Amino acid sequence: IILSRYIDLKRDSNLLHKVHKMLDEKYSDNEILIINDSSSKNHPSYWRTLLKNTPSVRVVNLSSEVSNDIAITAGLENAIGDYIIVFNPAQDPLNIIIKSIDLCQENQVIVGVEKKPKTSAVYKIIRPFISWILSEIGYCLPKDATSFRCISRAIVNSVTQTNNYYHQVYVRISQMSPTQVKLHYNRNNNVKKTILKSIKELML
Repeated sequence: IILSRYIDLKRDSNLLHKVHKMLDEKYSDNEILIINDSSSKNHPSYWRTLLKNTPSVRVVNLSSEVSNDIAITAGLENAIGDYIIVFNPAQDPLNIIIKSIDLCQENQVIVGVEKKPKTSAVYKIIRPFISWILSEIGYCLPKDATSFRCISRAIVNSVTQTNNYYHQVYVRISQMSPTQVKLHYNRNNNVKKTILKSIKELML
């Protein structure tokens, strides 16, 4: 699952083709599901070119701009695979895709964790307190977690069958699978972590 707000098709179409080629060499059935809402600035001609040249791409068009939470939930509802990956091409390297699927065959949820994050001083001070609050609501979030996830079909089904599952989808994924495996990696774009950015990325 890729959110269209994180891709520039003029720049990233080749990257998406690489993802398609990599998955096609390893798996007979696969798809790249792009959730496209009105926040995307990609010209319609770029979409047509992408769909023509990359056969595994499927685009789900939403009628209005929505939060990351709802966009990811739309992806979970429409994904048809045994393993569903939430992937941000602006930050996540391609080599973790296959690694996460291999890990997910024996575990239900794989959580991306940044190896060497840049963090603000305030983040370092407040993060332990935030972790405690999150643990109280059953959100087991590893330190320096990113938005990358690889999720088994069983967990996706459990999440989408709960009431109001489109709110705080990462929290619900965590609650459905208390034991999560960490996948450490270096982000492509190492942006300094702040409390506000982390909350926006992993809660909203």
